[in-house]
Amino acid sequence: MNALALQQEFPSKPARQLKTRGHLLFPQQQLRLHSHTDHVRKNVESYIASRFDEYYGAKVQSFLPQLISAQIDNETSAAVGLNMAASSSLFLEQYLDVSLEQTLAAVVKQPIDRDSVVEIGNLTATRAGNSYLLFILLNTILDAAGYRWVTFTATRQVRRILGKLSCRAYKLCEAELSKLASDTSRWGSYYETQPEVLAVNIQDSMAILNCQRFSAIILQNYRETITILAAQLRRAA
Repeated sequence: MNALALQQEFPSKPARQLKTRGHLLFPQQQLRLHSHTDHVRKNVESYIASRFDEYYGAKVQSFLPQLISAQIDNETSAAVGLNMAASSSLFLEQYLDVSLEQTLAAVVKQPIDRDSVVEIGNLTATRAGNSYLLFILLNTILDAAGYRWVTFTATRQVRRILGKLSCRAYKLCEAELSKLASDTSRWGSYYETQPEVLAVNIQDSMAILNCQRFSAIILQNYRETITILAAQLRRAA
């Protein structure tokens, strides 16, 4: 199940904090990549499933090949799944009439190399502040790993987050429930959020994020984590 589920509250009891001129940005978190062989992956899958059930009454039974989790004081605060387009078909291609790279190329008016695309899904966060942080870090990790496009289905709330970060998203199509081959009853109320299939140019987003003071401070604080996870993703591809 490829979707994004986020909650609106911001952290109320932060751990070690990122600050600039005395103002709280986000609690410091530990990020980790989970492949299918990782012994704690099941815990992350359970977190994702429970959040989707809570938000939408959706019953998540499948997860993308790679998962990244964020931890605060050893508790999962956010998670996201990744699927490299070069290695398999994408869940969201069910919504498209032709392949992802053909669809995206027609929208942006330039050739798209499938190897440069990553699908994200299974995204959920306990609080909205965690989802902002994860978007910023994930974009940077994928850029460091050599990817150029990220694509996903996005609810209204996710689209608002992208707007607040000033990241341009290209709309590929509506995400229509009727296009799914699997049991549609498992999705609960998710499709009431009017999800859309979007694509974001990673390099363009990096240019924007690097000009934002709070994003630049976050990236500086997570520089070592970004380098480690980017290397792990390259090996996993």
